[in-house]
Amino acid sequence: MPVGEAILKIHQLAAFTLVVLVLLHVAAALHHHVVRRDGTLRRMLPGRGSE
Repeated sequence: MPVGEAILKIHQLAAFTLVVLVLLHVAAALHHHVVRRDGTLRRMLPGRGSE
């Protein structure tokens, strides 16, 4: 079943890519919060304005 194997490989690659992108996004948000302390993360949270 070569088509099924190809679809499985594509699915695995897409899942891995998504996980990497989410981790990079979290790392960037934490960088802004901990290192730069520029309020970016605070502004993204619900219920917070552009204080």
